[in-house]
Amino acid sequence: MALEYRDKIEMTRMGDASTEACAMRLSVARAATGLTKTQFCKEAGVGLTSFLNAEAGRSYPSRAIMLYLHRNHRIDFNFILHGDFQQLPSDVQYVLLELIEKTNEMKTRGLIPAEQRTVELSQIALPPQDRRPG
Repeated sequence: MALEYRDKIEMTRMGDASTEACAMRLSVARAATGLTKTQFCKEAGVGLTSFLNAEAGRSYPSRAIMLYLHRNHRIDFNFILHGDFQQLPSDVQYVLLELIEKTNEMKTRGLIPAEQRTVELSQIALPPQDRRPG
């Protein structure tokens, strides 16, 4: 996957701090961990309802969610809140952008509903060493 810088900006919706854009990036970040929503909440120490509200764009992700992603999966809060991807390690960037690209492709082809935020990590083919950032 060789993307131009402008493509990455568009894909991550860099600069868009709306709850909808944050929800998309949060969903991608959670999928990149390889954890289910329930597992993620348990690992992050947050309630499922709180997480689901953030992933649905009804609220912003909590501090606990962003700390967990940063400390355990090297996904920076700047990516979640603003779409900044440059500071992310290259392997983490690769997985996140691949998930966004595959989700967009599957939506375009009608393989997943347009309202679905992201595909799961298990739905894309990545080399084993790139499957789980962190």
